[in-house]
Amino acid sequence: MKQTLLSVINEYLEQGVDPVSKEAELWQRFGKRHAILVIDSTGFTRTTKTHGIIHFLSKLAQKRNIAIPILEKHGCETFVTEADSIIALFPDVQSTVDATLEIHHTIKETGLMLSDDEAFQICAGIGFGDILVTGEHGDFFGAEVNMASKLGEDSAEAGELMLTESAYEALVEKKKLTFTKKLSSVSGNNIPYYLSVM
Repeated sequence: MKQTLLSVINEYLEQGVDPVSKEAELWQRFGKRHAILVIDSTGFTRTTKTHGIIHFLSKLAQKRNIAIPILEKHGCETFVTEADSIIALFPDVQSTVDATLEIHHTIKETGLMLSDDEAFQICAGIGFGDILVTGEHGDFFGAEVNMASKLGEDSAEAGELMLTESAYEALVEKKKLTFTKKLSSVSGNNIPYYLSVM
């Protein structure tokens, strides 16, 4: 059976070894430098309240049918779905941005509607840096994971793409989109990020 990060940490705990003393080894074994994409669907609460959960889930299924092949086409290494979000790991920021833009435009071109008078839309956050990949479903950890999640799920609105400062610096083709530098308050700290409208 393949060992995961948490199973190794549990082994250390059972042996009376402080896992923090093994941090360098754990990063070497389970750490990877990745771009991380968090795509969220907008209007979930409102649409569920007015049209019911099955209506929204049918739209969500259609979004996934569009998004997943595009993620794979652009070199996504692994992804998970959580509620109405998709979290995906890529080898670089450029392919992550390209995949996000294609998903956004394809959803728009298909005419997928959230309701009779509102188009289905996504928003996204992208981070880039060292990430711990535990080997278990959906378990990615690291500062850039936290920031990408905050930007993609909590801060971005319909049609918005937000990049952490690290992701923006690693983006090769910055002129494809117009970015504005902003600040986000995270646990009392002002964290810079870059905002663009897709």
